[in-house]
Amino acid sequence: MNDNGIGPDRALETQLVWQKFQGFGRKYRRPSRLNNALTFGLALTMMMGLILLGVHWAGRI
Repeated sequence: MNDNGIGPDRALETQLVWQKFQGFGRKYRRPSRLNNALTFGLALTMMMGLILLGVHWAGRI
């Protein structure tokens, strides 16, 4: 296999995993409240990470 770090094999693997994840989400579409909670949690975690990164960067000045 000729993939140095992230090559076509890695990209194909990521695409397959993403398709499987989308299929999983389509199969279990019923608990939309759980889906909303997971999306909200992910967004909240990302915002917290950005805020922490900003505070860390501001503290270094």
